[in-house]
Amino acid sequence: MNYQLNDCHSVEELKSAFSFTEIFQFARESKLQDWLTGNFLDFELDRLNQDRIESMSDDDLRLEICETFQIDVEDLSEDEARSIELALENRDNRETYLTDQNFVIVSKQSELVQALMDGHKKICLCKNQFSIPILQTGITYIGRDNAIIDVTSRDPISFDRADIHLEDLTLFLHYLTEKDIEATNSRNLNIIVGKKLALDEYLTMQDIRKQIAPRNHFETMELFQRRISRLKGIVVGTVLLEENDYDIFTQCFEFHPKWKMEFTKFARKFSIGRNFCFYIDPESAQQLFECERKLLLYADFGVENGEVVILRVYFVSELLKTEIQIGNLKSPNRKSSSSGSGGRLAYGLNLINPQNNCNEFLSSLGLDG
Repeated sequence: MNYQLNDCHSVEELKSAFSFTEIFQFARESKLQDWLTGNFLDFELDRLNQDRIESMSDDDLRLEICETFQIDVEDLSEDEARSIELALENRDNRETYLTDQNFVIVSKQSELVQALMDGHKKICLCKNQFSIPILQTGITYIGRDNAIIDVTSRDPISFDRADIHLEDLTLFLHYLTEKDIEATNSRNLNIIVGKKLALDEYLTMQDIRKQIAPRNHFETMELFQRRISRLKGIVVGTVLLEENDYDIFTQCFEFHPKWKMEFTKFARKFSIGRNFCFYIDPESAQQLFECERKLLLYADFGVENGEVVILRVYFVSELLKTEIQIGNLKSPNRKSSSSGSGGRLAYGLNLINPQNNCNEFLSSLGLDG
């Protein structure tokens, strides 16, 4: 019998009808919360409400589901049982280290603010983007689950002088360059420079504004198109990858761009009817998420119907040495879409360096046709 979630009216019926993996997926898709509400399971809903789940890693959510629903380990498949074992190991290792070091764990900005107000000097930043105050000195920040610190200062920063110690974190610099950061007392930092305007390092914002201007009365259509066609590799925004937006079955990574204000008009037109995604194999997706979670979004411009438009957007991964083409997810509900290769052939990874073994790499992604 093929059960639907609404066919179940108790936790026991839920556990009997669905696998642990399916229940986990229901929780990530907010379907479980709706079901709990509809069946008046207030205790379980309190433990698995949307706000809590959004702040949980996959490991933490697996353990919470097991504890809340009292999952019997004998009912788990071998893969599911192994995932629980790994989750327990990761939690024990993390909690032992952080407890020994007297760290307070925060997973959003409001919790960080409260921790600082409470006078904590050792803070673990988990999963999200954070902004830390440089005037709050003598603080040690450690990152977990690919946490990012957004640095919006336009003035050089000395974390050393402020006695701020950073570890296992990504710094995203909006206006500074790496040489503007002094952090010799920190370790294992990944620094991403967001100040970059284009793949062409010599382009200034003034150059871009001049080139992107509408056609003037003294410019032929041919010259206009030629001018706009030179606008390639322009940084039009950023993207923060979220772990839960990767679907391992379709090997599809969804994302939501944060467009730069200067390109609002073009971005709004380009975004109409689009659900942005790219297709990437699980191993490469994990590498990208762990090492380059926040990426610059590049665009090539062109002319359509006499107007300047964005023709395509893409990422450039320094780690994978690839240009990651962006596609349009045809169905917003990717969980129910086919995992066959039909939709995946349209997008994927184009190697920047053609000397690499292109066929072998694309074959590993399932994009060799």
